[in-house]
Amino acid sequence: MKKTRQFFSVLLTLAMLLSLVPAMGVTASAAEPEWTIVNSFDELKAAMQQGTKTNIKLGKDINTNDEENHKYGLTTYDQILVGNTITLDLNGKKLTLNSRQNKVSSYINVTLGNLTVQDSVGGGEIFLNDEYEGGSTLILLMDTATFTLKSGTIRATTKPETSGIELIQSRGTVNIEGGTLTCTQTNGEIGRLRSDPNHWTSCYALKCFASDRVQTTITGGEFTGFVRIPVKNNGKQNKITNVTFDGSVVLDLADEKNMTWSKPGGRVIARKGATFYAVSISVCHICKCILTGIDTTMTVSTMMHGEYGISDVCLSTLNMVGSNGIVGKVNIPLTDEEVKKLRHSADTLKDVIKNLDI
Repeated sequence: MKKTRQFFSVLLTLAMLLSLVPAMGVTASAAEPEWTIVNSFDELKAAMQQGTKTNIKLGKDINTNDEENHKYGLTTYDQILVGNTITLDLNGKKLTLNSRQNKVSSYINVTLGNLTVQDSVGGGEIFLNDEYEGGSTLILLMDTATFTLKSGTIRATTKPETSGIELIQSRGTVNIEGGTLTCTQTNGEIGRLRSDPNHWTSCYALKCFASDRVQTTITGGEFTGFVRIPVKNNGKQNKITNVTFDGSVVLDLADEKNMTWSKPGGRVIARKGATFYAVSISVCHICKCILTGIDTTMTVSTMMHGEYGISDVCLSTLNMVGSNGIVGKVNIPLTDEEVKKLRHSADTLKDVIKNLDI
């Protein structure tokens, strides 16, 4: 009788374990993320502008030249605005964005949240074919946003002797964990530095601004094109390790205190030239935006009319510049501490103006 009880106990235990297997299987499959498959540029734009967390996967190669709505080139109305957590899986496919003869300041604007690009299959690519006169940015990252590249290729080309082009322009957080970033002229060259007196074109794989909110972490990947990483003493740790540069790299390190640096396998040229050429380039860029009539976002000094509680003084803030000059202000969100510091700068400038003998 004792052995019989033991036998039935074993059978009961096995039955209970077997009954758990289907439930465990359902739980595992439920944890798999849902993917939105896109097969056109318009579908991609709609998915990336969702107001909720979204996982997107390319279903096929997408070339805007092949689509009726975009066969004459993308325009400013086709800019993609990312304001949530978006994961884009290239899925081994190629996304080609063509400007034709249209001027587009930026194609993918990450204003809030996080954008992650990966390639689960291999061979996937985002390619910007700039056929205008340069001056474009593929991915524009604002100060409250994060961009992460895990795998895949991000590439852009522009014509020689144009105003340059940028793959990623960052005012926020950038994490490069792998993949390839390539930014060149159509002839394969990357142009000259903006501090070069003979400068015309600069092709930036990554261009970061000097801001307290900027943080750059590069732990892998391959770069072709200029890389600008100005480091400010803001307590954030910028990091570059295990990355391969092609040799044409500029590291603009304003403060190395918060920089972790491990020399990569490739040759690195760290150099900082004169800055007065940049002033001339900036003036030329502003004049070009006014003459061409293309509304472009840039930092210029304008009269403050109550923005951030500041009035009757000119400060350099983000504005839209077009054929009529300043056509609007872009008031990005600031923390209370940042607003306090901005107001202090305004008050200091007002005091200086009061003491001028004019």
